[in-house]
Amino acid sequence: MPEITIGRDISSARNVDEALGLADLDWNVEHNDTYFTRGNHEAMMFSQSPKYMSVVRSDTGEEFAHTTRRYQVVQNRDAFKFVDDIIAGGATYWRGGYFRGGRKAFMIVRLPHAISTLSTGELIQRAMIISTSHDSTQGIRANWLPIRFACANVIGAVLANAPMVLRHTASVRDGIAPEVAAEIFYNADEFYTEYQQKAEQLISAPFSDGEMETFIDTLFSTTRVSTGRVRRSNNYLYDTVLENFRNGRETYGSTRWDAYNAVCEYLDYQRPIGNRMDTADNKEESVENERHFNSVLSPNRLGGNRLRTEAMSQLLDADSFGYLSGGE
Repeated sequence: MPEITIGRDISSARNVDEALGLADLDWNVEHNDTYFTRGNHEAMMFSQSPKYMSVVRSDTGEEFAHTTRRYQVVQNRDAFKFVDDIIAGGATYWRGGYFRGGRKAFMIVRLPHAISTLSTGELIQRAMIISTSHDSTQGIRANWLPIRFACANVIGAVLANAPMVLRHTASVRDGIAPEVAAEIFYNADEFYTEYQQKAEQLISAPFSDGEMETFIDTLFSTTRVSTGRVRRSNNYLYDTVLENFRNGRETYGSTRWDAYNAVCEYLDYQRPIGNRMDTADNKEESVENERHFNSVLSPNRLGGNRLRTEAMSQLLDADSFGYLSGGE
């Protein structure tokens, strides 16, 4: 299987409780009253907020968010316990952990029939990522997470005609019925079949260095500016992604598939945090943790999921880069 470094290895877990322990997710959050001060130093009073409360991680005391009183905290065990139902259907635990001190928590599972094989002989690991937040920024979510064996790049993208993990909107906190788990596996087959077809189209389409420069420009909305006004971060972006395209992790500078994987490699391993160039290619745990968050879970318009989806869309667009065959 591909050697990914997102989170911790939880593959030996037999149930969600063991997975939580291995992932360092066996902690709770509290929903505490908040107070504010009134008056001056001589006559200061503390008043309880009638509207807002504080979400705090119990074991570290770190405050994650201020929420309204209507907000309901969901403990990690409650958020992830439905994963046992997916495991019972044939999936296996793989990786788990958290980002930003625990504000975002996640588990990755490998799916049944877990490998797709492309015409090049490349193997794609079929996986899904389940995530939740403790800072009120998202609910419980599950998304497909294809990962390329040769380089351990996350190569996921949202495909317009492929199904999401769950079609319904009912809460999963009370577990899911066997037929819902079966629906997830059916949807996985639908998604990964569609994904493989798109990948084959990219594999069959030649791509040049000049097209790659144009692609970087349009994808990241960042041009190489004129001499005298060059930003170091712009040069780093272009030089790094071009080198990935020509000679990256199992890329050879010749197809749109190489172009797509060049972007994925950059997002997973090389992208600076913000515009801080000291974090580019930085392997420190805290930096890699934040880069992984940006790659797989960030909702930002320049987050990895959105950029990979846009990259796939542009490379499949005949109007942008010319005719594409239908794939296999």
